[in-house]
Amino acid sequence: MTTALPPPQIVINQRPGQIQPYVETLQSYGRANAEALERAALERKKLQNEQRIVSIVGMLVCVLGLFLGGGIHPILFLILAVGIGMLIWAAQGPGKRLRAIEECPPPDVTGRCALAAWLLTNLQGDMPTHRRLTGQIELSGIEQGGTLGRTKPGFGNTTVSYTYQRWLDLELRLVDGNELRLRATERLKLRPGHYRKGSVSGKSKWKPAKRSMLQRVSLRLQMNPAVYDTALSRPPPASRRIGGLNVRWTDQHDHELRVVAEAEMDRLPPEEILQLLREIYAGLARRG
Repeated sequence: MTTALPPPQIVINQRPGQIQPYVETLQSYGRANAEALERAALERKKLQNEQRIVSIVGMLVCVLGLFLGGGIHPILFLILAVGIGMLIWAAQGPGKRLRAIEECPPPDVTGRCALAAWLLTNLQGDMPTHRRLTGQIELSGIEQGGTLGRTKPGFGNTTVSYTYQRWLDLELRLVDGNELRLRATERLKLRPGHYRKGSVSGKSKWKPAKRSMLQRVSLRLQMNPAVYDTALSRPPPASRRIGGLNVRWTDQHDHELRVVAEAEMDRLPPEEILQLLREIYAGLARRG
């Protein structure tokens, strides 16, 4: 299931007064994606209810066949066949479609659209009018456009995979003369769905796919030496927690500061970016 136009990648090279159409495009795409996700959720719920009802009826028919069959073997076999057939259909019909949705869900880029639209809207006011904001925003979704990284063995014959996608890359000059480059990357850890045998009962039970998402933010700030004292300015210390983000790595070389922060969350709220930028600016020393 895919969303309609616009295309999944947005490339920007515009001055502040010309950015609003990109914001509207992101908002429109976000709404279309949210509608597609809602349709998929309704389909999943419908299949779950259908599978549950057919399974219950199939089990009741099997019990009824055993209870009423008695010595009338043809009736017993007929009723049991109907009940077993319903159970098999519940697993192979709705069950198979449910597993397909679990393994290949529609891409959820509503969080990307919301964050990118917020950034474009708010960064305009921090830019000189004659400067350009450049970069790209990837909206294909990590399942479709990501790059497979490392893998490791999981339960049974499954393989746990790690997929990465840098979906945001923006570069701009701010009104104070600093140059900012902002990147956002997602990492998806996926454990595929699989059958697992119980240690006590010995019965095989379907375990659905399990996903966990990590959000990583990379900031590079080229300081304006005419405004800031680069010798006294410092980035946030590594291993510090800023809001929901953990600072993993920092570096300072001449006029340049670099910060990498990350957190395990499904989507990256705009407030986390804002708080990280505020902490970075709090460590800058303005010239008197």
